[in-house]
Amino acid sequence: MNKAFKLLPAFLLSAAVSLTSCEGPVGPQGDQGSQGAQGPQGGQGSTGTVGAQGTAGAQGTAGTNGSDGNANVTSKEVSVSPADWQQVQIAGIGTNTSSTWGGVLVSDANIAADKTVQAFVKLGSKWQALPIEFVKDGDGSKEYMSFGYQTGSVQFNYRQVALDGTRTFAPINSVDVKYITIQQTFGQAMQNAGVNMRNYNEVVDYINTHGGQL
Repeated sequence: MNKAFKLLPAFLLSAAVSLTSCEGPVGPQGDQGSQGAQGPQGGQGSTGTVGAQGTAGAQGTAGTNGSDGNANVTSKEVSVSPADWQQVQIAGIGTNTSSTWGGVLVSDANIAADKTVQAFVKLGSKWQALPIEFVKDGDGSKEYMSFGYQTGSVQFNYRQVALDGTRTFAPINSVDVKYITIQQTFGQAMQNAGVNMRNYNEVVDYINTHGGQL
């Protein structure tokens, strides 16, 4: 019996070695399984508290005052067709006689007793001050255009005199005229500044740089 007991450990050791030596090699790794479905979205977190309002910035410095506008300077442009001219009588200078002209009267409430008017006619792309006289190259006839004004209106006058004395009282084509109504004290300031009142560009430049707008 003791002999059998002594053989038991040897048998167990032999069986363990035999079992160990019978284990096969590690097999190949299997394919990766498919990805599981996405889980549900978690609930939205609570909104944080509104931050405190910042302090107001310092007020900026006030801008400089602009120059005052001049409501005592106005201008108006009129296109006059040949049919607009009507025969009128223009009084002579220092005499009781008069002469016939073509005339166009333009009413304007801005022309008051304390205003002066400067008028221009457009020749090509330029404004030419009135009155004006031209000698036509073709037949030597003379064209005249002038203007006059009174409270509430301005009148443009035209006539053409041929060499044989024949008179025409309307231009062949339409003409553009423009007049500027200027408060007299402002007009005097322009003259004192040396502005040529017959030069349209000088008149407009002075008005625009001294508070007026045209």
